Amino acid sequence: MRIRTATLPTLFLGCLALAGCGGESSSSNSQTRNNPPIITATPPTQLMAGAAYTFTPVAQDPDGDPITFSAENLPSWLQIDPATGHIWGTPTEANVGMSGEITIDAFDQQAHSELPAFRINVMSSAPSPVHENH
Repeated sequence: MRIRTATLPTLFLGCLALAGCGGESSSSNSQTRNNPPIITATPPTQLMAGAAYTFTPVAQDPDGDPITFSAENLPSWLQIDPATGHIWGTPTEANVGMSGEITIDAFDQQAHSELPAFRINVMSSAPSPVHENH
């Protein structure tokens, strides 16, 4: 068999591509496992309308990865700081009642953990009407 000059580069590239397939050593094949962040704390679950609500979960990443926070189903009167997880806001009388289930998530760009879902009960701060007996 006679190999032409034009086919040598093609043959060389084909051999190079095959050499790169599956040539990893067993030590580089084992990847470091990423651990999810650990998030704890118990959020307040009730307050009076007009009172400030504040809560900051405690979160650490076992691998030292940076953590960002998010929340699902926050009432419109609450905000979250994605860098710290701090949640704050002040409900009004229009917000009296029970919120939906809120979840707070800590994410290290590879894995996440969340606090158990919770609800916030906003109670009226308005004085109860006085009923007079006639």
